[in-house]
Amino acid sequence: MRHISFALTVLVFAAFAFTGDALADCILHVPKTCEYKSSTISTSGEKSPGYVIEYDCQQPDGTIVKYMDWDFSITKYFGVGRFSVPRKTVFKPWDKDSIELDC
Repeated sequence: MRHISFALTVLVFAAFAFTGDALADCILHVPKTCEYKSSTISTSGEKSPGYVIEYDCQQPDGTIVKYMDWDFSITKYFGVGRFSVPRKTVFKPWDKDSIELDC
């Protein structure tokens, strides 16, 4: 029984040590042709192992687009994602008509 407990402890420690969720910023690549309107990032509930982001922007022709993306988190998989939520999301423009979340 001690071996299982020790192995689980090492596994949880490794998840924190190697994911760096709390230390790293989230980078959201966004279409550079869009004018930013709003965004939200969610831990998507305690049972989900990821983050969900919504990004609203206005195209040059006036169309409003809501983009959504999802990213996996090891720490959220172990149920401690609230402690490792990234402190900052950086929006970086790119040439694609999509978004990509990198946490």
